[in-house]
Amino acid sequence: MLSITIEQTNGGKKRKGKKEKPFWQRAHSAEKFQESGLWGLKLATDEIVLEPKYDQIEFCADFIYAHYEGRHTFFYKNGGSSDRSDCDDDYLFYENGMIGLKNSDGSIFLPAVYDEIIDWGADCDVVYVRKGSEFHYFNHNHDEILTDVDIIPEDRWPLCPFNLGEDQNREVLLCIEPIEKKTCNRDCFAYGQWVRLSRIPYKSIREIFADCKVVEMPQNAIEHFEHKHTYIYSARTCTASGEMPLTTCIEKFKTLGCYDSSWEFLLKISTNSRTKINPHDLYNVVKHFENNDLETGFSGCIDFDIAVDIDETLADGEVRVFQVHFFWDDMGEFLFDDSKMNTLPNGTIDEVRSALDALSPEDRCDLLEDAFWWVKYSENRSWEATKQVLEYLKEQGCDTFTSLITRHLDINFFGMEDITPTEWKFKKEIISWAISNGGELNIIKDGKTLYEKFVDDIEKARVISDKDNTDALESIRNAERLAEWLKSKGAITAAEQHSKIDATLDGLSPKEVLELVL
Repeated sequence: MLSITIEQTNGGKKRKGKKEKPFWQRAHSAEKFQESGLWGLKLATDEIVLEPKYDQIEFCADFIYAHYEGRHTFFYKNGGSSDRSDCDDDYLFYENGMIGLKNSDGSIFLPAVYDEIIDWGADCDVVYVRKGSEFHYFNHNHDEILTDVDIIPEDRWPLCPFNLGEDQNREVLLCIEPIEKKTCNRDCFAYGQWVRLSRIPYKSIREIFADCKVVEMPQNAIEHFEHKHTYIYSARTCTASGEMPLTTCIEKFKTLGCYDSSWEFLLKISTNSRTKINPHDLYNVVKHFENNDLETGFSGCIDFDIAVDIDETLADGEVRVFQVHFFWDDMGEFLFDDSKMNTLPNGTIDEVRSALDALSPEDRCDLLEDAFWWVKYSENRSWEATKQVLEYLKEQGCDTFTSLITRHLDINFFGMEDITPTEWKFKKEIISWAISNGGELNIIKDGKTLYEKFVDDIEKARVISDKDNTDALESIRNAERLAEWLKSKGAITAAEQHSKIDATLDGLSPKEVLELVL
């Protein structure tokens, strides 16, 4: 997406001195004028607001639309703008300050009488329209649909209650459920299938996951969802029966687009008290997330948590999965805060203690959650000094020991010569400390254990390394020694790990399965 720089001029000269009014305000005080067959905007004072280079300019309710040479620009109320190719907006068109929609053959589907139109796309038979505060949903036969709307007072976007886009902090989650056929006016055809739409207040999620009778949702998982850095969220639900109903639900969720990006997931699995959950089916759910076999091409979800509850309204053999997925990101704070990026990797124990003491309780909690990820080798700090820092962070509540292993087995196979023998020794020390404190060698991500990915990266380094680069070759040998040491510590492949777990699943309760694999 490109942006256009708007140069305010007056008779060809930049204005000086007097403070400019906001562009939106000046533009709406301006008149369209034509020069050499092209349109621009200028004020009564002859000040040029938009240069005459457009073949169409429209004053719409939420933006100014300006078209030129197969492209168009939206100038928004907040002062921003976006420049796009005509093909990026499908078949929307603009007349007399209003928006319409054309069919693929160029005929008019909706006349240009609306302030906003959102076509849900090729796989969805839904078009949203709004004029002022009045909104409607239509299918492509012009029938009005989705008229049954749950009013949620906290909704920050009440004029568009159903929306398949990524909703950002609107205090409402759109929940989508796959169904066999349309039976009520909350049903529509979307994602190439019939679905039922419902809305859930953001504040209800804690209650939904509270007091699960079989396996409780971890408290910190709910806190993570409610965190100030959570800014996109949505929900899915599905009910299935049969031999592997949980797997069926996850397969259905794939078709609803909820694994098309990297998210965090909260899953609530419900059955009645007479229905037993197949432990292999439950483990299969975990494997879907660990293995990244969701056929989406993304690099794996960030995290997931599972709770199990009893619901006597379900029939015997039925299982229902309710899934919340959300995006959480506070990495910006780490990347731009020297106390977090530099002190932990490089500081002395006194500097680390001082940095933590200077933080507010909330920021301190945020830092400790991911602190181990930022501890790395430094020429300025010995292993013994680093160990002091690790022990102190552990005392303060930092317990993500596996992240230490993950970080120090993640190598740049294009720059092996940069990893010195001393740093390889440090990696071994820090991984050993992490293992002794409960760090897990055999977690599976993207279908591989940490050890397995490390071995693959060594092989890649061997293939691309210059045979005359002695530093790189020595580094590869050190990596191979570390891999052998990891194996002696119990590191295995994903296939071996799955076989090991599968052999122990028969007869386990859901709680025992999740304790085993999470």
